[in-house]
Formats: sequence, C-alpha cells, structure tokens
Amino acid sequence: MRPLRETDYETVCAVARVLDPDTLWTAAGLREADRTRPRELNSGGFLAEVKGQAAGFVRYTQYADLHQPDKVVLFGGVLPEFRGAGVGGELLRGLEQHLPTARVNKMQTQVSEADPATLGFLTKRGFAETWRRLEYRLDARRADASG
Repeated sequence: MRPLRETDYETVCAVARVLDPDTLWTAAGLREADRTRPRELNSGGFLAEVKGQAAGFVRYTQYADLHQPDKVVLFGGVLPEFRGAGVGGELLRGLEQHLPTARVNKMQTQVSEADPATLGFLTKRGFAETWRRLEYRLDARRADASG
C-alpha cells in the first residue's frame, strides 16, 4: 500500500468503474477537484497493489459545507478478486495511521445494503449505520413514460 500519486487518477477511476459501473468519476474530474480544493481541507488516499496490479484504493476528503473539521468522507473499495485477502484491512489501517496527523478522528462512508460483504467488513471494524438513503435508478432505454 502506498499514498495515491498524481499518476494514479486513471487507475483509481478504472477500479471505481469495476466497483460501481455507474460511477461518474473521471481522471480529469478528480484531478480538477483535488486541484481546486481549499488547502485547509484534508484529502488524499492510498492505493493497494498486489504483484504490481491495483487491488483497491481509498480516497478521503473533507467538505467545507459539512462543518466538521475532524471528519472525512471515504470513497473506495477492493476489486472482487482481491477481497478476503486483507487488502481492505490494509487500506483502513493506513488511513487510521495517517488521519490523526491530519487532525481527523471521524470517518464516514456509504455502502449499499446489497453489498453484505462490505457491510460486514465495515461493521466488524467499528463503523455504525447512521442513516439510510433510498436510491432509485432508471434505465431510460427501457423506461415507459407513456403513463
């Protein structure tokens, strides 16, 4: 595991697309968000590799409108073929070691209830559900707007 670098935007987006094919992330979009984020807001992340291949990542960021200077929001995950091999735990340990130096002591993330493995992973490590959001998706190619 290592800190994310400028050259990792494409890799992060490729992994994110496997984890969520509907992701809107692009390398250019992430790069621009990082470039324009106010310096006083913490952000960064880690990339996990197995034998030179990306296995997973985690990005963390603070948002000015959250009004919680000690909290970061996490995004990321581990590719299916690397799950259960300790990659997620390694990424989380890296965060736990790094974030106190950034004056952060709260982490928030989102996970679908349709992903019981990730729910179990997070619960086992002390994350607790704080709210639920209903997500609706529409495939416009199959939608019937007639009535």
